[in-house]
Amino acid sequence: MPILTKKIFDLGSYSKPVLSYLLDNKIDVCYKNYLRSLEYIWKREYEKALKEVNSGLKKCKENKSLYYLLLSNKFIILFYLKDIEKFKILYNKIRKEYKKIPPSVRKITNLLLINYSLMNEDSNLSKSGFWGKDKEISPSTKLFLLIGKARREIKEGRIEKGIFYYQKGLQIAAKIPHPSGIITCYNDISWYLMNEKPFKSLYYAEKGIYYLAYYFEDPKIYFYILDTIFNIERKLNFYRIFETGEIINIYKDDDFVKNKYSNLLNEIRKFEINFDKNLYKNSSNLRNYLKKQIKNIKKLQN
Repeated sequence: MPILTKKIFDLGSYSKPVLSYLLDNKIDVCYKNYLRSLEYIWKREYEKALKEVNSGLKKCKENKSLYYLLLSNKFIILFYLKDIEKFKILYNKIRKEYKKIPPSVRKITNLLLINYSLMNEDSNLSKSGFWGKDKEISPSTKLFLLIGKARREIKEGRIEKGIFYYQKGLQIAAKIPHPSGIITCYNDISWYLMNEKPFKSLYYAEKGIYYLAYYFEDPKIYFYILDTIFNIERKLNFYRIFETGEIINIYKDDDFVKNKYSNLLNEIRKFEINFDKNLYKNSSNLRNYLKKQIKNIKKLQN
């Protein structure tokens, strides 16, 4: 495989320019299937990604490295398609065939299986000893092990302990750097602090938004952080909710956003500002609001 492939594994979806460069060059057909499946995964087009994976698997059984990389991508796709049964079957298949996986890609497949099995809380997969097969655990693997621990602690009601593990994971993610890990940690910390410490929750959400904009051109990749900050701003009656709503509204016609965040799209309609409207009903609520604003203006003038 091309040496540039390592950059894709190290940086994830942040390595899109590298992936585009490889696809524009003459490469093995199976390898092209693998890269295209990655591209579709990043775009959240999982059915197309699955088609590329299955096409590659039919052609590359002799190339064990690509074969297991494609299986690893299929594992990710089944996770997002919520096909739990096939997800479990494939996980156990790769575990049983672990010794057949070439050493050059073993840590990559190991990392992906650990990460996504930990994220799937409903799968009840056996993980004991699996990551111990490699003496050295990569920083990325350690990051997602910590995220997995954090989620288990929170699921069992130990919010403070869960936040502790997220913060440990955040330190590792920032050091790598691992963009998706950074955003995931900031988002999850924010979400679980929302009820008890909403202002602190807002701080973490804003940091997550910052890194989303810093690393990615398209916020759709990690749209859940926009959902999180909108919910916090609504809870706090924070004025920036109108700006957040405008950003979310840009993606109202996107198929992925429409399917995954239909409730959010319905909610932001309540916060749309109509600048063309110049007549309002003379209600008591409006009069009280204007009186309050006039008093505030007078205070500023004095």
